[in-house]
Amino acid sequence: MTWLWSGEDRAGAIAARYAARNGAKTLLIEEHASIGSPVQCTGLISTKALKECDLGEGNFVLAKIRGAFVYAPNGEETCVRGKI
Repeated sequence: MTWLWSGEDRAGAIAARYAARNGAKTLLIEEHASIGSPVQCTGLISTKALKECDLGEGNFVLAKIRGAFVYAPNGEETCVRGKI
């Protein structure tokens, strides 16, 4: 089986990785000159996602958060709390 992913992102990279681990010929194609540039991510990523990528927290975790306030255009807000 051959598997192609165009426009590499976190979901595509993880999917391609598992496809390759299971015997697929895998090719990721990125439109930019270097992967990760320009930065288009908020930088918010869960520790679960880091573990899924076999990255661990490493030295690139700048701050840890336990929740956030989310504001809608109509002014409504909600609080999202994470596990402590």
